[in-house]
Amino acid sequence: MSGSYADFRGRGNHSPRGRSDSGTSTASPSASQLHESHGEAPALTMTVAELVQQPGREDHILLDPRRRGKSTWFGPSHNGISKSILKMCHSLIEHPRKTFSEMPFSEKDKWFRNFAQEFTWDHNITEIVRKAFDKEAAKQYSRHMNAWKMHWKRGKKGKPRGLDMGIYEKLIPYWENPDTEKTSITNSCNRMSDRDGKGSYVHNGGSTSHISTVDQMTKESGGVAPNHLQVLKRYHTNKKTGVIQDPVISEIVEKVTVEKMDLLTQLSQEDPSMEDLSRNQVNNLVLKAIPVKKKRRPGLGNIAEEDPATSFFADYSNDLLQQNEELKEKVTALEVSKAETEERLSSTQEELTSTKGTVLKMSEFMRSKWPDMPVF
Repeated sequence: MSGSYADFRGRGNHSPRGRSDSGTSTASPSASQLHESHGEAPALTMTVAELVQQPGREDHILLDPRRRGKSTWFGPSHNGISKSILKMCHSLIEHPRKTFSEMPFSEKDKWFRNFAQEFTWDHNITEIVRKAFDKEAAKQYSRHMNAWKMHWKRGKKGKPRGLDMGIYEKLIPYWENPDTEKTSITNSCNRMSDRDGKGSYVHNGGSTSHISTVDQMTKESGGVAPNHLQVLKRYHTNKKTGVIQDPVISEIVEKVTVEKMDLLTQLSQEDPSMEDLSRNQVNNLVLKAIPVKKKRRPGLGNIAEEDPATSFFADYSNDLLQQNEELKEKVTALEVSKAETEERLSSTQEELTSTKGTVLKMSEFMRSKWPDMPVF
């Protein structure tokens, strides 16, 4: 596989520098360049797990579910992940599809390999990264597909900025299909029904993700992480009016605030020294107030997934546990092998000692018979 990694990296025309979502934009590679990097490069014979073990990847952005050191992960804003996926949306879509999940594995793998040109990680968590990438790519794909469709429906001239014209021309017949429009209307009605007719979801976080909001609030409070109720208020309150604009979120905040006061009153009667609920206690009240819908909790974004008992963090922990068990088995096998080797060495040493004694006796006997015999 000599030279294949350089081919794999070079053909995608992705610079490892300047990948910040908020930084200066760089030219997106053409669809033909990206297709070439996946269609002809010999590195396709290399698995992604093998790819991330190759030398020379020190300048790639490091991914780690725990975000240790200078690493990042899916969720925080402005770390280059959204921008990387946007480039793929602009250049790697081969056929119009309703969702990212409808892509065949070969196409998804092409996206993931392209992602590995800019990011790196411990090869042992490759499938964890793939799962998180697919989830983020699906979200970005749907978001941009909807924006491009609105561009077309409003009769705007030309293609959306950054999108390959060939891809845009393929999407239009797909949007014109009556079945596609019917599905779109059904999905829109379902989203509205989930909110009991209270309109579309509204937040005031801008382009900042929930996790980045938590990071910012933690920094502002001197390292103390906020609870879910505090994040809900911060993320959904209009800075100018001081009002939570989303009616559903407003009701949840009011409900949890009342429940928080009731629980604090009850517990303080049992323990007069208690002045406030713990972060976990408040978080549990919020989680109970926001039921899971379509594998997520509306209003909390991805911060509810930070519990190691849920999402891919559980997979990450399980993966470490499995590795730990495998290492234990290897250590046990090495200890057994070491004991067997030591036993063989001990036996050999005894044989050598016995042989040496025999040789000495023979030497003494021979010298007694032949005094002039040289000593050996």
